[in-house]
Amino acid sequence: MCKIANKIIATGTAFLAVLVPSVLNAQDFNLDSRLKEHVSYLASDAMHGRAAGSEYEKEAASYVWNAFEEAGLEMPDGPDGQVFSVELPDGTIESRNIVGIVRGYDPELRDRYIVIGAHLDNIGENILTVDGVQTRQIYYGADDDASGVAVLIELARIAAENSFMFKRSLVFVAFGASEQMHSGAWYFLNRAFPDNARIDFMINLDMLGRGARDGNEFSVYPASNSDVISFIKDFSKEMRPLLPGIIDQDYYPGDHLVFLHAGIPTVLFTTGPHPEYNTVRDTESLIDYRTMSYACDYIYGLSLAAANREAPFRFNAPDSDETVYRPQDCDLPPRFFNNTNLSKFMDEWVYVYLKYPDDAVDEGVQGTVGISFIIEKDGKVSNVTVEKSVDPRLDDEAVKVVSVSPKWKAGEVNGKKVRTKITIPVEFKLVKGNKGRFGF
Repeated sequence: MCKIANKIIATGTAFLAVLVPSVLNAQDFNLDSRLKEHVSYLASDAMHGRAAGSEYEKEAASYVWNAFEEAGLEMPDGPDGQVFSVELPDGTIESRNIVGIVRGYDPELRDRYIVIGAHLDNIGENILTVDGVQTRQIYYGADDDASGVAVLIELARIAAENSFMFKRSLVFVAFGASEQMHSGAWYFLNRAFPDNARIDFMINLDMLGRGARDGNEFSVYPASNSDVISFIKDFSKEMRPLLPGIIDQDYYPGDHLVFLHAGIPTVLFTTGPHPEYNTVRDTESLIDYRTMSYACDYIYGLSLAAANREAPFRFNAPDSDETVYRPQDCDLPPRFFNNTNLSKFMDEWVYVYLKYPDDAVDEGVQGTVGISFIIEKDGKVSNVTVEKSVDPRLDDEAVKVVSVSPKWKAGEVNGKKVRTKITIPVEFKLVKGNKGRFGF
């Protein structure tokens, strides 16, 4: 395993923090080289693409645990982290979250939390047989999301060195099995963290490595929360080497959606998708470390400002004309051909009519697209949305097939038909011979 870089001498760090309490200097903190060390390891050949549940995702988790522990974070779990299982149609995988805490100093606010997260896993690897020759494809995931994990590690280290400045406590989480419908984030929020009601804000770091290349830019998605948007605009008036563009959009795929759906205000920081996203070309050589350093500077300052707010952010739910239920909250869930089991919809509709785009097969693009949709009271499918993107071609195909679904029977609560939101994983998988297939 790659050795974690030694900590910076505390004297210089504290001196800078006192003089300029919310601004880092990328040169002084040597962030470029630190970020490069993390990404180079996590996106190396030896990590084989860090597939969820693999030994390589476990090694990535161990790397983060060691980094957090060395930086002096409070580690509530042992070196294995928060271990959880994910049931998939073709078997069960074991994944894990790594959590480190920087305790706030304020007696009134130290038991309130800001969660900062990034995901450990990527697609993994694939072996193709073309003309009788086996070729190994590694989906390195340098940007997705080794870049976010690298920023997470450095933010944790710097926050730990300056913990005396934070009123609220910061919870740093490297999520496992994000590629499996954000399972790590769900497990953290619903099973592992004991104080969900005390989480005031969630910051997600996903794909922060591409800088301003090829039309990409540093952006923040505040999920249409007017209170958060005003806060970001005010904070961005400070002098900084890089400011994010604010994209006012209700939903954007990522682990933060788990928190957003639980009524917790969130933001996503990203430099956005690109042609190499979810392909074997997402390699360390394409990472812009200077922009990552500047992004780290901005996110650190915003985290500090959010941690020191007296009042928590208000939660603004996206506009809706009436309540939308989850299937498990219905007395009678929605039924496809009179069956409440979603596998019937997947096997008899989605995977029957789904077409694997030829150019995506040729380029080795695969993965699981997360799709949500609403079953209306009249049984029609509406609001088909990509919750977890893989590639625009795969995303569009999944949306198209779900959008033309036959009518369902609506869910019911207290004998009345209700609107119900369903989320499904639509898997595009490559097999030998360069052919594509669907499902598990």
